[in-house]
Amino acid sequence: MCMSKKSRLIKKFDILKSQIHSRNKKNDLVKTNLYHFTATTAFPDIIASKNLLLTSFDKLNDNNEIQFSKNFICEVFKPYRGRYCNDFLNKFDLFLAKVCVYVICFCIEFDNNHLWINYGDNHKGVALGFSPSDCKKHDDIDYSKESPSIIMHVKYGKNAISDDLLIFVETFARLLAMTKSEQEYLTYVDGFVRNIPKYAKI
Repeated sequence: MCMSKKSRLIKKFDILKSQIHSRNKKNDLVKTNLYHFTATTAFPDIIASKNLLLTSFDKLNDNNEIQFSKNFICEVFKPYRGRYCNDFLNKFDLFLAKVCVYVICFCIEFDNNHLWINYGDNHKGVALGFSPSDCKKHDDIDYSKESPSIIMHVKYGKNAISDDLLIFVETFARLLAMTKSEQEYLTYVDGFVRNIPKYAKI
């Protein structure tokens, strides 16, 4: 028996979901030391408190961190407008308007001149090193908590969107355009948000 168009899409959606989940787990494994650059004035407080301060995402140097994801999803959804597509985009927009995300950045490059100049107090600061054992792995994250901690590898430029991610989001949009019931809609959305890091560039 031939599979229907929708059945083929569902199968494709599930396969891509599994692939992206596996890739995210692999990318999130910290295998090398990570460094956080800071000024010497902040260093004593960090050591004394054993805490690092995070920055609200809307106060970052790059104010497109969240907007990037929104623009990407909206662009992919353009050809597939429909009741549930529009509903998802509206809820996604409302979510981004009220979400509180705090960010701290690390780097695997200890000798990066750009980072020393801009974040290491123009070579007068310090770089705090963290070993892989200090960092949470993907499977250790408790998403049931109100404010889960997420470590992810951020890519920039043309590498920010992988081919499988693009196909996955497009498949998701096509499924929503064909969806007839609220239950189906919620099932697809659940499968989508659990496999896409929600707060940053991929």
